[in-house]
Amino acid sequence: MNPKPAARHCPPPLHGHAAPTRRALLTRALTLPLALPVALPAALATLLTGCASPAPELRRLRLPDLPAAAEPARPPGATDRPGPPGRPWQLMEPLALPAWLDDERVWQPDGTAGLRPVAGLRWAEPLRDALPRVLQQDLADALGGPGQVWRAPLPPGLRIGRQLRLQILALQPDPSGRNLLLQAQWSLAAPDGAQPPQVGSTRLTQPLAGPPPDALALAMRQALRRLAAQIVAEAR
Repeated sequence: MNPKPAARHCPPPLHGHAAPTRRALLTRALTLPLALPVALPAALATLLTGCASPAPELRRLRLPDLPAAAEPARPPGATDRPGPPGRPWQLMEPLALPAWLDDERVWQPDGTAGLRPVAGLRWAEPLRDALPRVLQQDLADALGGPGQVWRAPLPPGLRIGRQLRLQILALQPDPSGRNLLLQAQWSLAAPDGAQPPQVGSTRLTQPLAGPPPDALALAMRQALRRLAAQIVAEAR
């Protein structure tokens, strides 16, 4: 007679450790915040306040318009009969600029050789676009008026007499912060290359008069007008 297999022994359920009810879980959850660090609610409030703060608004700076230059005095014995018109100039682009000028940030001196951006200030128009625009106007005024200086693309049939290539080496406040320094090199050449180009250089300072940064934009504009007048005066 085969013996009966031994019955498996299963321990009785531990009714003292039954799964907690939803009411018990809720009660425990309500008591947890009492054990959290006291600084946590304050840190959360600071974080939420910082996220809600708006970003500081940027101010945009532009090169201001200048009144038209006064007409130069006529020499004694001059007549009202105009001389033969010369061919217009072409301002060649792009202008050669230092890398930091080809930037929408506005820079100011930081020591004798350093520069740092002005916080919360940007150029409204990139200087790579603004400088040729105002130089065209100032060169045309110095040469006699509208139509004397062009930029590409040229109108059909227009014959150019001279091509101006300009390199800006410096356009920044000096270390004292009282003057703007403008340094440039330029060349004038006939489009057909019939003659060697005329080469010149300029180094001038323009006082910074008024509160910054508006004084910086005004001094830049005034220095560019002086540069255009000097180029025209030295052209031959």
